[in-house]
Amino acid sequence: MSKKDHKEAVVWFDKAMPLFQKAADDLPAHDVGRLGETLVSMGVSYWEVGDQDRGLEYTQTGVELIEASVEAGYVETSILEVPYSNLANMHRQLGETSEAEKYSRMASQSDSTIR
Repeated sequence: MSKKDHKEAVVWFDKAMPLFQKAADDLPAHDVGRLGETLVSMGVSYWEVGDQDRGLEYTQTGVELIEASVEAGYVETSILEVPYSNLANMHRQLGETSEAEKYSRMASQSDSTIR
């Protein structure tokens, strides 16, 4: 995905976020992980256009929703590998080494559940 695609995406995400927030309140438990994945994807786009605050916020919120879905048994732990890797990379770029290492370990642990 090019920077231009991310720029276009965040325009739509800005419009959609109030709808996501409203829908989240009534979302069935089995769909929480899917919303989390959407937020993680949105976080990448915001990060790529230079909005690191929202990129990190949406990615972290998405991870928390996915973790809740894993704990509830709706999705496999392995689904967290990419979101944890995203957080590790974001924290690394921000110079937050300990957070980056924490999420790198978490990504590796979630990856090991696949094998």
